[in-house]
Amino acid sequence: MEGSNFLDGCAGMGAIGIEAISRGAQHVLFVDQSRKACQMIRENLTSLEIDEGFKILEMDLIKALNVVSVPLNIVFVDPPYDREDLYESVLNCFGSAPLLAPDGLLVVEHSRRKGLPEAAGNLRKIRSLVQGDTALAFYRP
Repeated sequence: MEGSNFLDGCAGMGAIGIEAISRGAQHVLFVDQSRKACQMIRENLTSLEIDEGFKILEMDLIKALNVVSVPLNIVFVDPPYDREDLYESVLNCFGSAPLLAPDGLLVVEHSRRKGLPEAAGNLRKIRSLVQGDTALAFYRP
């Protein structure tokens, strides 16, 4: 985590990105299209006295990926479980564009009832973890 460029996609309250900052991420990009969620992220960062090393983008995740200008080392994406289109779009974006660093990691949280593909473009699933109704799929280029 130390020195990494981290993206917290569909960030909600920003807990994952804030954890990345606490573990030494160089820069965290919070992305959520909800104005309320982005305000909560700002409030949480302020309450923790974090005032640098991050950017908040209040926009659709796929549009935000089009403005990412540095390779990302770690990406955590937690779309709403009912947005199957977003899962596919995220995997297609990361599988077809050089968004991840060569040794980067994409982690996608999803319902355990929704299987994600073993591969998408240049991405390969390297691990799956299931706990309760939640699952994590880990991808690398």
